Amino acid sequence: MTNESSQKTKDISNNKNIDTLYEGIAGYIHSARQNVVRSVNTEQVKAYWLIGRDIIEEEQKSKRRAGYGEYLISDPKIPHAVRGVFD
Repeated sequence: MTNESSQKTKDISNNKNIDTLYEGIAGYIHSARQNVVRSVNTEQVKAYWLIGRDIIEEEQKSKRRAGYGEYLISDPKIPHAVRGVFD
């Protein structure tokens, strides 16, 4: 095997190693992004559940059942109060 041929074989081998390295790195990034999306979705569901719980507790005011929509939802201040927090 000539020196030039041996160098080409090493270059091909190095390229395969680099490709494997890049694929591994891309896999880590892809996995991390999936985990972030999953975590965000979980936290968003928790937040919505807590919001719903608080609204129900406010409407029921220790009653067994609430008169839904009579007080809290029809209050025009609620959307503006919450929206101001996230603007």
